[in-house]
Amino acid sequence: MRTIILSLLVCFVLATCGSNKKTKPQGTTTSGEKMRILFDATKAEMCGNADWVIDADEFNLGFNNTGRMMEGKSNESNPQRIPTPAQENITADTKEDYWTGACSAWAIDCVKEGFYVETLPFHAQITFGDSTNDQDLSRYKIFVVDEPNMKFEANEKMAILQFVEHGGGLFMIADHDKSDRNKDQWDSPNIWNDLNTGKTIPIEFDLVEISQKSDHFAIDNHPVLDGKYGRPKEIQISGGTQMHLGKGAEALCVSKQSKDKNHGVLVAVCSYGKGKVVALSDSSPVDDGTGDLNDKLYKGYRSEVNGDHQKLLMNAIIWLSGNE
Repeated sequence: MRTIILSLLVCFVLATCGSNKKTKPQGTTTSGEKMRILFDATKAEMCGNADWVIDADEFNLGFNNTGRMMEGKSNESNPQRIPTPAQENITADTKEDYWTGACSAWAIDCVKEGFYVETLPFHAQITFGDSTNDQDLSRYKIFVVDEPNMKFEANEKMAILQFVEHGGGLFMIADHDKSDRNKDQWDSPNIWNDLNTGKTIPIEFDLVEISQKSDHFAIDNHPVLDGKYGRPKEIQISGGTQMHLGKGAEALCVSKQSKDKNHGVLVAVCSYGKGKVVALSDSSPVDDGTGDLNDKLYKGYRSEVNGDHQKLLMNAIIWLSGNE
């Protein structure tokens, strides 16, 4: 009897200690170093009725007749490299309006997970392996590009693919066909397909426009769907596109009309080299409804589909980091 009681006490102590153990933030390495996430703002992500940035202190960007961004020409967000106020002061209670951008809620959640976030400003360069560039992609773990509206140059395409091949995480977010906000004849589905003309990444965006809620999740036990933030039950596409997949890519969610897991895809993942890719067919789930006052924004991140977009997006960031 004494042996049984002692065993029960040991089990109770171990269980109690385990329940009180603090888990390491997902955005930090085993040595405690913060992983860095870079949000792109070089491809007119803030033009028109969009504000896909994490924070902006100035609103003075405009576009010339070729779609190029210029300061002092209009009132679009002009996000700086480091968001303000300082992210070091963010706590579990910090609200999304701490920063000014339609992606601010997502970025603040990333900081709460231990990540360090930055913007690549409109005048900066996308490079990989360039030691003279303080924001070279080799300095970051994750590169987020939310609805690019300017095509990547040849050297930029090479840099992005090399970044992933060497272990980086790329988050590709698109919008619907004919969503060219800066009138340069390029929209995000075409831009992503142009990046991937060699089909290196087995994900291709369709040139369509769809709007629907879908609960057709195509796979079980994937970290993006069953991660720390819980399993999403629905996704809402509000004027987005869809994708079709090649060998090596996995569909996580498909449209209601999809007849197989390789077509009508709304969320997809794949690996390339040592890195990972997440693709989302619409920018609306990222929108937190706050940001540039000159734009009409919507509360897609937390308010739609009972907060499932936050679950999906944060699980995806953690998966891209390799800390799932």
